[in-house]
Amino acid sequence: MMRVFLALVLLVPSGVFAAEAALFVEPETGAYTIGEIFEIRVYADTDDAEVNAAEAELTFNPDAIEIQKVSTDGSILDAWPTQPTFSNQTGTLRFAGWTKVPYRGSRGLLVTVEFKALRSRPSNAYLAAGAILAADGKGSNIITSMRSGLYTVQPREEGAVPELSDATSTEEGYEAYIEEAPPAPIFDPHPGFVPVGERIVVTGVAAPNTKIVFLFGEGDEAETTALTTDGDGAFMFVSNMGARPGVYRLRAMTENQNGKMSEAARLTITVRSEGFASVAAVGADVVGTILPILFLLVLGGLGAGYLYHIHAIEKAKYGRIREK
Repeated sequence: MMRVFLALVLLVPSGVFAAEAALFVEPETGAYTIGEIFEIRVYADTDDAEVNAAEAELTFNPDAIEIQKVSTDGSILDAWPTQPTFSNQTGTLRFAGWTKVPYRGSRGLLVTVEFKALRSRPSNAYLAAGAILAADGKGSNIITSMRSGLYTVQPREEGAVPELSDATSTEEGYEAYIEEAPPAPIFDPHPGFVPVGERIVVTGVAAPNTKIVFLFGEGDEAETTALTTDGDGAFMFVSNMGARPGVYRLRAMTENQNGKMSEAARLTITVRSEGFASVAAVGADVVGTILPILFLLVLGGLGAGYLYHIHAIEKAKYGRIREK
């Protein structure tokens, strides 16, 4: 069921349906301390159209937060072809459901997700895919947008001494705690390749109004670029010039006010010529076209030879009969 719905999301062109339905999460932003439990809700806005099915795939950063439970209480969905299923290893949540009675409204609750804040990191509850199906007898997918959320996990308040082992003094543990590195940035999904000559563009999220340092390249040849995230924590990296063929490595680190750097978020991008792909495609077409023709010609030749052979035998037999 999930694969069928996702195919509809990709294949239905925009502008086909008048309704502009959306999936969204609330709250859209939030700041939580390590160990805190908080909830987000996934809603459907049907844009005044009647709908009878919805589904979504939500991703999150499992290094920052983990799902405690998923509730369907109060949901507009009654039956679940795909029960809400999550993984704290991969950071994913998926579900698909139907309504017994068509729903119309701007805040149709689908599921409620309970998270626990784990580490001082940013995490976006990113709606990676989804569908909202109209109750029109055709199952028309009317979704046009998805709005995700961004949540920041903060250290405990100063004065809250962390749990320490017997081998660590309170003073040493507290100093190590307050000097904890800032959370690393999170790259948005990227295809992993770009055509030759185009600039490399990468987006992502981190804490709002935070300095991000980028290293683009390897070793001494790596170029350093810095920028500041906007009020929502979003950033965009754009290479200085069009890329040449090869493999490029991008690292991004958050820098706090004390100059302490986070771990590096890493992304590898391959720059390749579209010409190679075109040549391969043409070659495949040629092979796919020529080989069947050659096969038919050979088969036809063998068939003709076989018929000629049979004809020769029959002719010889006929000649012997006449001689008798």
